Amino acid sequence: RIMDLFSVKYIVSKGELRVPCETVFEDIYETNVSKGKPASLGVRPVSTREIVMRSFLEGAQHARQGEVVALITLRDGAEKVASFPVMAGIHTAEVFLLNDPSKKEAVQHAQCEMWDNWEEGDWYGNVLKGTNYRGIFKLDSLTHFDRIEVNYLYPHGSLVMTRILIRPERHEDMRQQMSSRFKRVFEDNQHGIIIYENKDVLPRAFLANRVEVAASTEAALDRLLDKSFSMTKCVILEEPPPDVFHSSGDAAVKAGGVEIVKYTPNRIEMKATATEDCFLFLSDVYYPGWETLVDGKKKKTYIADYAFRAAYLPAGEHTVVMRFRPKSIMIGGAVSLLALMTLAVGFIRECRKTSRSGSDIR
Repeated sequence: RIMDLFSVKYIVSKGELRVPCETVFEDIYETNVSKGKPASLGVRPVSTREIVMRSFLEGAQHARQGEVVALITLRDGAEKVASFPVMAGIHTAEVFLLNDPSKKEAVQHAQCEMWDNWEEGDWYGNVLKGTNYRGIFKLDSLTHFDRIEVNYLYPHGSLVMTRILIRPERHEDMRQQMSSRFKRVFEDNQHGIIIYENKDVLPRAFLANRVEVAASTEAALDRLLDKSFSMTKCVILEEPPPDVFHSSGDAAVKAGGVEIVKYTPNRIEMKATATEDCFLFLSDVYYPGWETLVDGKKKKTYIADYAFRAAYLPAGEHTVVMRFRPKSIMIGGAVSLLALMTLAVGFIRECRKTSRSGSDIR
C-alpha cells in the first residue's frame, strides 16, 4: 500500500519477488557455532509457521549432500516447542566458491538456495569468493517462541549465521496478493533480473471527497495499512478539516479530476476540477516549508495519509500550486536584506562625511 501511495509503477528485482520477512536476529559480525560451542539467541516473543536463516558453512567441505550438520531448537521460556535439522546442501553450504582448487576443496551441493554473493581478499593476496545461503524451515503449526538454540553436530568446521527471519503468519495470503498485483513485464535470464508492473499503483495526485481524522500519527498509519481503507476515496488527516468543508462523502461519487501541469523539485502546479468539496491529495512527502496556493491565495497544507500532502478544495475549477518556502530561507533572506541595508546606510554616511570634508578644504 505504501508503494501504491508513492506511485511506484515498476519494481526491478534480483530474482522473484518474495513476501517480506521480519528479522528476529541479526549479527553483522557473524555468530559462529562449532561442535561443543552452541549458541543461544534471545529474540522478542514471536509466532510463525516458517523460519528463514541466512548462513554458510566454513571448514565443512566433506559434508555430504543432505547430511545433518546442526540442530535448531525453539523455546518458549524453558519449554521446547520445536526443533529441526540443518542439512548441508539444502539449508546451508560451504561458503567458498573455488577460485584456486589447490587451496580449497569444495563440495558440490546442488539444492541449496543462495542468498547473496560476496568477494574479498585474504592475508596472502588471494581473492576469495563467498556465498550466503538461505535455509527455509517450515513448522507443523503456528509456533510461539522467544529463544533460538543452535547446536553444531558435524565433527569439522562451523555454521556461521548472520540473520534469522520469520515469515508472516499470513504469508500464503500475502504471496497470492503479490502474484495478482505484480505482473512480470521483463525478464533477463542471464542476470536474473525481473521487472514487475504494479497494477494497483495510484495516480500521483487525485481528489477525495471523504475525510477521516486520526487521533495520532500511529493511528493514522494503522488505518492506512488497513485493507478495508479506500485510499482513492478518502484521506486521513491528523487534525479536523476546515469548517467550510461539506461533502457528500459518498464513495460512489467521483470527486473530480486533477492534472499535474508542471512538476519541479520545489514547485508543483496542478489543474483540478472538483464536483464537490474535497481534498486534493499529492503523493509527495510532507515537510515544513511546503505551502499551498489555491487560485493564487495561500491555503493550509495538511499532513495526509501519515506522511503526504493534501489541501482543501471547494467545488469548482482551480489552479493549485504547492511550493517549498522554508522559514530558514525566509529568515536568511531577511537577515541578508538587513545586512545589505546596514551596509548601504553606512556607505551613504561615509560618503556624506567625505563630502563635508571636501567642502571644508575648499
